[in-house]
Amino acid sequence: MKLTKEEKRLFMETHNKWLKESSWLGKLFAKGVSSKIKNDKDVQRAVDDTDRVMKQTRDKIEKYADGDEEEIKKNLSPAVRKALGFDY
Repeated sequence: MKLTKEEKRLFMETHNKWLKESSWLGKLFAKGVSSKIKNDKDVQRAVDDTDRVMKQTRDKIEKYADGDEEEIKKNLSPAVRKALGFDY
């Protein structure tokens, strides 16, 4: 399910308003969620797998482009370059 820009904006406004109005409750909730995520082996494994795949993808793109930064810039959008960790 993809959110539209309007739905995303409304969600962020509601979320930010909720955090401002009940900051101590929001912090407590965030701390609890953070604690659960840190101790969840499935989440840790998913993050590790994602990091591994992202590195492999970066390496394959650089190999395909023979390390030519201009070719990578020309063929990948800025959003994709940023998501893959290309700093140029």
